[in-house]
Amino acid sequence: MLTTFTLLVVTGGILRLDFADVVQLEWDPTLIFDDERHNYGERRKTALGLLDGRLVVIAFTERNNNLRIISMRKANNREAKIYAKF
Repeated sequence: MLTTFTLLVVTGGILRLDFADVVQLEWDPTLIFDDERHNYGERRKTALGLLDGRLVVIAFTERNNNLRIISMRKANNREAKIYAKF
């Protein structure tokens, strides 16, 4: 698993989760799948996993053996049901 993270600056809105906390994500078990909703010009992935006891959704891509975190937020009810089946 990659261990180096590139953090992005988030503008607008209130970010309740700190990207710096992503290193504390419990990667096992984490559900990871490709995000094929749009052509982003890069391969993006979405992860559903536990961070400090709460289920979060993380969008990320891999660049130069680093994980580039694109977004992180609390999982919604639909995503929680998907994770529960996992």
